[in-house]
Amino acid sequence: MNWAYWMACLAGAVVLAVQALEQFRKRGDNTAFERFTILRGVEITSLCTFGERLRGALFYIISYLVIYVFLLASEMGLELFLSLTGERAGPTGARFLDDESLVVDGIDFGKPFYLAAIITVVMATGVLAPLERVIRDIAHRAANIPNGVFKIAEELDQFFEADQSGLKPSRQERRLLLDEFEQKFPRGKNWEATVDLTELHTALTQIDVLHSAVIGIGRYRLFSTATSGPLSALHSELKLAHEKVRSDLSALDTSDAEAQARFHQTAAELSDNMKAIFAVQFIRNGRSLAALPLKPLTSRDKMFSELNGKLRKHHEKNTDALVGATLICAVGTFLFSALVILAYHWVNPGDWPYRFTRSLIVESVQLALTMTLLCCAVGYFSLMIREIRTEQGSWVKWALRKPPLWRLIITSILPSFVAMLFVGLLLLLIDFAFGNLRTSTQMRDFLTANWRYILFFWPLGMCASVGVLIATDQHLRLPAKKTVLWTLTCILPLALIALTCVLVAVPNNTGSEGWMSFLWTVRETLYHVVPITIFLLGYAGLLEFWEDEEDNRKASESVRAVSRKWPARSRSRKWSVWARGRLWPVWARSRKWPARSRGRK
Repeated sequence: MNWAYWMACLAGAVVLAVQALEQFRKRGDNTAFERFTILRGVEITSLCTFGERLRGALFYIISYLVIYVFLLASEMGLELFLSLTGERAGPTGARFLDDESLVVDGIDFGKPFYLAAIITVVMATGVLAPLERVIRDIAHRAANIPNGVFKIAEELDQFFEADQSGLKPSRQERRLLLDEFEQKFPRGKNWEATVDLTELHTALTQIDVLHSAVIGIGRYRLFSTATSGPLSALHSELKLAHEKVRSDLSALDTSDAEAQARFHQTAAELSDNMKAIFAVQFIRNGRSLAALPLKPLTSRDKMFSELNGKLRKHHEKNTDALVGATLICAVGTFLFSALVILAYHWVNPGDWPYRFTRSLIVESVQLALTMTLLCCAVGYFSLMIREIRTEQGSWVKWALRKPPLWRLIITSILPSFVAMLFVGLLLLLIDFAFGNLRTSTQMRDFLTANWRYILFFWPLGMCASVGVLIATDQHLRLPAKKTVLWTLTCILPLALIALTCVLVAVPNNTGSEGWMSFLWTVRETLYHVVPITIFLLGYAGLLEFWEDEEDNRKASESVRAVSRKWPARSRSRKWSVWARGRLWPVWARSRKWPARSRGRK
């Protein structure tokens, strides 16, 4: 072991960690902080505690250190199974430094610094901006940094626009601004401004409803993190703004249209700021409202229970469907592998008990663990990225006639890459558990035999990720059968990739030829296709199974809207209408007046 080389690697890691920390402090492009005046100029990391920032920064730094170690280990692995002896030249024979000023005893001490500099340049120049942005967003989520203010505020708008007349707070529950406004302007009387009175009424309602949860005493009950230091300044500023709106309303002249317009603008701004701070507290509180009674008695508690359920509904359903699909994938993959092994040993009886038992346990469990880990990791990170982009307002709804293929493919790259690393680590641990990784020669054999096979899990995971995203985005817009069918459209590229993987990366050690070789290829291909298909079927099916009446109503309205927008114009339908109009009278007459026999005439 060369300690000088390891110190050079450590120095390169320190340089990379410093640059990664600077990148972590950057604000995302879709944080929507500029929309709310109270959050303009606020550093997002200042809204969190030191422990939360440290957790997110460590995750971000470790992500880049993993890339750094992977690139360092790539040449070490190359040396391991090619038995290089100090040669640093590439295929062309060119060297990075001709004078070998940093090469001592065949060891290139400059390589760690080169790699750290390359990664730093890539981060700073934005060459891989989408990938870097996704990693930073995940790190911000780990740090509980409230980047998703936009989506929560949008959900609040939709919640108040819906018919919630039975859930609004009563007069005994402090409708301060709304009551005073209705007393001064009953049913819009004496309102001279040209602005929309309905918008002002909605803004005042939102202020009264969110008052207790944002700046009132209710925030200590609903949000356990509301009393933290970083939010105290924002609470004080919002409280002063609320007092100003109350004083402006008290002094508002019923005949001054300009003053009424200014009051409308001030109230709308306060409403937006209250929704922003509510969203910040909601995200930092684990994206939920705490201390809600199981059976709410007051109308305000009922409203907050309904609001909490609406904000968490889709996240909980997606998570439950992912967990259920993972279990279904594990059980289904094990049963499928066991069935194939049982059929093989039934056709080819030999050393039946020992071979069957060992193959059933080892091969079935290994396949179930590998494919289940791939599907679970891909689904989890795909849903996380989708949820982050949805909260930031950058995940736009789409229809099947115009699928965003580029967005789906880009989103699936990172989850499938991480899942590939997990699968490679699992295969490494399995070989280590069976005692196959004890020497450098065994490690060389493992890398030589499995690196192509492990690499193919990347495109396999991308197919599973795209299927998960399609099911998640379209299950509210489509009926259950169409959701499942469109989710399974990923099977065709999945089958092609799996077949290529078998032909390129899986050696046929059975010695079979002809028809038997073909059957072996089909079997190995199905080993990679069937588990992902089971996972996608389970995920899409569970999403449809757990849809409530409101979701089914939205799906029906979406289908009716699409049918009205795209009417059927096929020739067969025209022919059926024409034939019905032409032939129906003849058929009806024949039924009403049956033909009489000639003899009776």
